[in-house]
Amino acid sequence: MRWRTALSLGALAGFAAGLIGVATIELTRPAEAIQPGPVAVDFRLSDAAGQTVTAKHFAGRWLLLDLDLPGCACDRQARLDAIGQAMRLMGRRSREIAIAAAAPEPARAALPVAETTIDSLSGPAEQIIHLREALVAHDPAAPLLVLLHADGSLDRTIEGPIEGEQLAKDLLKYLTRGY
Repeated sequence: MRWRTALSLGALAGFAAGLIGVATIELTRPAEAIQPGPVAVDFRLSDAAGQTVTAKHFAGRWLLLDLDLPGCACDRQARLDAIGQAMRLMGRRSREIAIAAAAPEPARAALPVAETTIDSLSGPAEQIIHLREALVAHDPAAPLLVLLHADGSLDRTIEGPIEGEQLAKDLLKYLTRGY
């Protein structure tokens, strides 16, 4: 019985030493490696009427931004349909999210998808590429959805193909969690 107690105490001491080691590393990390707060995202795009639209235009609402590029390895209409399906499945909670689709091509009138209206935005390809790179898009050819918190800060990016039901579940989880 004594060897079990000794073994347990030894394991506990090792665990405690490990925690102290982690705490020491955490406390001695250089200040510049610590992110001071949420990452603010800003962009300057044009709507179908030629008006400039920035992230501040959507202040107070979550924003789901679909950033498309020419040569993107996706079926854009299928992505927009999946977003529309997700909004429909979310019910009234979908009103908390503004949706915009940005592409280098000239903006069209708002895109009606299911019962959802998706704002159409455009800008120079270089600007959209820069925005995608700033948001850590791993694959420049992959579809990219960006979810901005109601305060304009980056909540998360979603790369690759999407499916409406899963997107609805994920968005409801993010909205409920908030900050």
